[in-house]
Amino acid sequence: RASAIRYMKTGIGKIKSITGLEEASEINGVYRVSMQKNIGDMAEEICDSIDRVGYVIAQGESIEEALSICEKALKNIAVRVE
Repeated sequence: RASAIRYMKTGIGKIKSITGLEEASEINGVYRVSMQKNIGDMAEEICDSIDRVGYVIAQGESIEEALSICEKALKNIAVRVE
């Protein structure tokens, strides 16, 4: 089996809402959906790992499948910033 991780990309600003986490975590092959920042926190330019808003880890039969699962999960998550 193979594993992959993908970080969430957002705009810069104050996080106003986060939706789709439950839907993303229910996708077959998703191992973990984790938020590093929460509503009210600032999403800033990513300079190091502490700046990341969140991530998805997935497992599949190949790297390509694990990456595809990560991308599918990320499409379900919406982080609105202002």
